[in-house]
Amino acid sequence: MGRRGRPAPAGTFVNTTGALYPLPCPKGTWNNEPGQDQCLSCSPGKYSSTLGAKECKTCPVGTYSTGQSVGCTDCRPGFFTAAGSAQCSPCKPGSYAPDPKAGSCKLCPKGYQGPTSGMKKSAGCPKGTFSNREGCKLCTPCPINTYSLGGTSTSPTLACLKRGT
Repeated sequence: MGRRGRPAPAGTFVNTTGALYPLPCPKGTWNNEPGQDQCLSCSPGKYSSTLGAKECKTCPVGTYSTGQSVGCTDCRPGFFTAAGSAQCSPCKPGSYAPDPKAGSCKLCPKGYQGPTSGMKKSAGCPKGTFSNREGCKLCTPCPINTYSLGGTSTSPTLACLKRGT
């Protein structure tokens, strides 16, 4: 109870018997009922950036929080997450996320590969390989009597060339 026996309003608490005034819930915590003697921690994937919060807000797409947070942390390039998440996940091989705060990963385009998880960009095919489909984890070796010079991050290798006679 707060001043003169009135219950502490939502978003506040009284943690000492006989206290005259309720205290606002600290950042990263909340309560939505009057008369509380404590505030609840925001759960992972949620946050509270204000004093006296009556609810926690959900972290947006591409961000996360680990609980009792005052804000959300951006996923770094190569990682993604849905709204309300407790952590970011790495993009799977064959995909990438070039920018921070990604909600999903992009498939590697034709002519490129994504050999590892957590890639920021697609990689060019090595010499002697090619890729003719999206989402390729590893480029395919050239068939017998054909070759490729390989690609770069800006030059795709879509097919192998026939060797001259």
